[in-house]
Amino acid sequence: MNKDRISKYLKKYLDGFLFAPLQLTELSELSPLAALKGADIPFREADIIEFQRSGSLSHAKLTENIMYILGVDPAFTWNTRYKNYLLSFWGLERICSGAVKTGQELANSGDFERACIFFRAALVLQGRFSEPSVNSADEPHVMENPAEDPLYLYAHALRQNYLNADAETDGEEYVGSFKAEALDAFEQMSLCRPDFPDAHYYLGYAYVNLGLYVKAKLEWEEFIKRSDKGGDQELNDMILEIKARLSEIKSPVEIEQAVNDISRGEFARGLNALEPYAKGEMSYSRWWPMYFYMGIAHESLGHYENAAECFRKVLTLNASHRESIEELSKLYRILGDAENAEKYTKKLELIP
Repeated sequence: MNKDRISKYLKKYLDGFLFAPLQLTELSELSPLAALKGADIPFREADIIEFQRSGSLSHAKLTENIMYILGVDPAFTWNTRYKNYLLSFWGLERICSGAVKTGQELANSGDFERACIFFRAALVLQGRFSEPSVNSADEPHVMENPAEDPLYLYAHALRQNYLNADAETDGEEYVGSFKAEALDAFEQMSLCRPDFPDAHYYLGYAYVNLGLYVKAKLEWEEFIKRSDKGGDQELNDMILEIKARLSEIKSPVEIEQAVNDISRGEFARGLNALEPYAKGEMSYSRWWPMYFYMGIAHESLGHYENAAECFRKVLTLNASHRESIEELSKLYRILGDAENAEKYTKKLELIP
């Protein structure tokens, strides 16, 4: 991932760990444990008791402990040594499959935070956590079935976790961090596995939740394009669902495209697209940003009276919108209306 947003929320799962060097005095360089030479090894209290009793620690237990470290803190000091040990003892395919299986079991039980840990660990082992390759679907370490790709499963676990979270009890920052991480993971998945329709399906919903309707439209159209029209009933139902969603967001898409037109200087085109919505149904006519962009378009086209009307409309819906007040102060100077220019200049001084 481009930025690790959730590690701080997972570190509580390392509270029971202690770190100590493993005694490897007469160890063969061919032993997988040789990779851990000089590194501090993660132990739980029960592991230390077992080690004192039997003089050994099973590879399975050591592997589980290391997977927690890799998944919680991908930048941990000894992670390179840990990875070398796991790859030497288990092999990449086997250790990643085990991590994915454990993550799926945790997700199925509703423990999405810990599921994220194991999916993250698999991505770290594959070398895909920091910067997943766009071409990674062609690389031998990626699961053949995209539905079993740890990146996709990670995105899903993140999504389920924030859907189950409560902003009041868990905090808005917590929910927002998991949302942003899920969006990033689904975006990476759509790049890594563009032929996998489900990635586009969920990414479209993520964009709608952010109000990015044009991006949602593109992803959902890609989902329909990539889906097998002769597939099973569940997939056919998903296609019908997305076709209905595309119909529902038609107006928001047109409004966003118009705003984008104005932002890149196509003022007349954007204005012509927005004016019917400003005069139309209440759900859109009370969206103040639309009037702000219409004001910018009118002003850029030299329609100063119309621009002032739009900015005043913004203030009826959002009374403290600083940019609109600034524009009105400027426009009234252009129009030679000193009284209103002074009025909005003074109002501007009251806005933080």
